[in-house]
Amino acid sequence: MKAFIIGSKNLSVWMLQSLIDRGFEVLGAYTRDDEPGMKIWHNQLGHASLKDECAKRSIPFYEGMKVNSDESMRLLKSLELDIIFSCFWGEIIKQEILDIPRLGIYNLHTAYLPMNRGSRPIPWALIRGDSFTGLTIHKMYPGVDNGPIVSQVKVYIGPEDDAATLYEKVCRAGLELFRQTLPSFLDESFVLKEQLEADSTYQPRGEPFGGQVNNVWNSKQKNRFQRAFTFPPFRGYRLPPSNIGDTPNVYFIIDSQLPKVLLPKPAGKFKFNGIGNKQIRSELRSALSVAKNTGIELDNHVGGMYTVHDILRMLNCPFCVSDIKLANDFSKPNTQPYRYENGLLEIPAVKLINQLDLKALLLHAKSKIEGLKYDYFIPILCDGPLTIEEISEEVSSSNFSQLTFTQVYSHYDTEYESISS
Repeated sequence: MKAFIIGSKNLSVWMLQSLIDRGFEVLGAYTRDDEPGMKIWHNQLGHASLKDECAKRSIPFYEGMKVNSDESMRLLKSLELDIIFSCFWGEIIKQEILDIPRLGIYNLHTAYLPMNRGSRPIPWALIRGDSFTGLTIHKMYPGVDNGPIVSQVKVYIGPEDDAATLYEKVCRAGLELFRQTLPSFLDESFVLKEQLEADSTYQPRGEPFGGQVNNVWNSKQKNRFQRAFTFPPFRGYRLPPSNIGDTPNVYFIIDSQLPKVLLPKPAGKFKFNGIGNKQIRSELRSALSVAKNTGIELDNHVGGMYTVHDILRMLNCPFCVSDIKLANDFSKPNTQPYRYENGLLEIPAVKLINQLDLKALLLHAKSKIEGLKYDYFIPILCDGPLTIEEISEEVSSSNFSQLTFTQVYSHYDTEYESISS
């Protein structure tokens, strides 16, 4: 059976060795060994190179190849392949490529699908406190880890497991599963089982919560999060920002310099378990283009809108102001800056309508000072007769300090803890 590999790291090399041992004819591989980010895997973590293994076995390999490119399509078609196997590859493969091998393309995803589709499934399993994760071999569809399952194995998470130990356990279990499943590919007896969409979970691209511990998490949540980032020699987690001054204080954020964007309606269409289809992404890219390399003010709370999160991340947007509240709602939860699942920082703001709103906020600020454990932020958006200058003067006369949104972002952009061995 004629096969091809798209992959990286140890697991891709183990796949190649297993395919050859089982009698597959491996006609080539796409590798990522030339990418700068792979140096740490080879030089410091000691992972084998798919490129080197192919060269040793006189198997053609291709570096820097985009799977969806015309060049790739011509090459794969010319090989008259029966099957392609993939692991640790970042591209979402389009249907024209998926249809080239006679049996399709099959991916090894380091999660127990349909749980933890998408980015960084092993850290997310730890962060969410899952009792197990696993590895799934599934047929690839154009979406994100949504194709039917061939086989899968559960890997239980121990109380002391961290990202490094769990990664190793999952990959070893995955290799054994791959070896056990190969005979069913050879005789084409494998069975495809559709995933249950109702049970699916998805994580967007980007570092989970920006790698930063949140002060409001309890001790168990903080511990799980820190273990999810313990994978020497990679950088570790980030601690929450310390207080700006010697003691916790209340700070008003008054700023009118951010670009403002109205999200296309209805906003609800961006709330689904994935990164969006081509049309939706094109619509959002056009609307959000002003956010490139700058913070942005949105007209809508974007929690759960992973399509919006993903595009803002690609535009290198560092933060957004979008969870807009009226002044009399400011005592409700999620009023302080916090990071979304992909690391984007949101700074919830209060919409001022009149002078009474401002006086209510000043009273609220005075009531918060006593007993504060951390700095407390009150961001303001002016949406009425009061000018920014009038608001600033009133805040100053009440002896409260003022910041800009960019200063708050810089305050939250803390250093990473060193956990390298």
